[in-house]
Amino acid sequence: MRATISVIPMRSEPSERSEMCSEILFGEEIEIIEQLDKWSKIRSKRDNYEGFISNNMLPRQKINFQESCIISTPIAYATVQGETPIILPAGSVVPEEGITFNNKLYKIKDEDYQKRNFCEIEKVALQFLNAPYLWGGKTIFGIDCSGFVQTVFFICGRQLPRDASQQVALGTTVDFLTEAKTGDLAFFENENGKIVHVGILLNNHQIIHASGQVKISQIDNYGILSDSQNGYSHKLRIIKRMD
Repeated sequence: MRATISVIPMRSEPSERSEMCSEILFGEEIEIIEQLDKWSKIRSKRDNYEGFISNNMLPRQKINFQESCIISTPIAYATVQGETPIILPAGSVVPEEGITFNNKLYKIKDEDYQKRNFCEIEKVALQFLNAPYLWGGKTIFGIDCSGFVQTVFFICGRQLPRDASQQVALGTTVDFLTEAKTGDLAFFENENGKIVHVGILLNNHQIIHASGQVKISQIDNYGILSDSQNGYSHKLRIIKRMD
């Protein structure tokens, strides 16, 4: 089944008080692993991430996704005259002909979506500038570092895992920052050597990443230079090219 709500929070445990670990976007395919009274444990077929969503947010009707497209602008709207528009965040999957709800066809502007083909990673990433940081978030309304990377790459036709610690296992290593290209991923570690942050390199001295908000920062061989402190905010571990 596919999600029919704009954004569904996925929680670590079946409780509203539990942390949000990720989000399910409109059109994302999910599988129910276990159904409880008020919650369901689900798996996203997009990245195999598991968590709990409220049963109130389970799909109530089926949508035909025979030919699908990806929303590529930060926010899009599916509209039909006389009805409230459907909000669609970037990374949502929609039928090419539009969304049929209650026998009404909601149309999406051509410039708001694209078929699954290559696009410019930098152009897509820059659309998220100033989006607030939100742990587990994947949209312009709130996004975390790995959710930002995953959503940008998904729009550009490449599926990555959800977490930075999973993403770092993919791609080929870029040995030196001076050899980095636009779209390479830089991964950062904590004092214990654990990967805790990721961002997208715009060139060999600038990175766009979600830290407080989505922003562009300076980077060198040691790490990310802090915007507000006289020092570094993140320590560079490795650079990967997702070719």
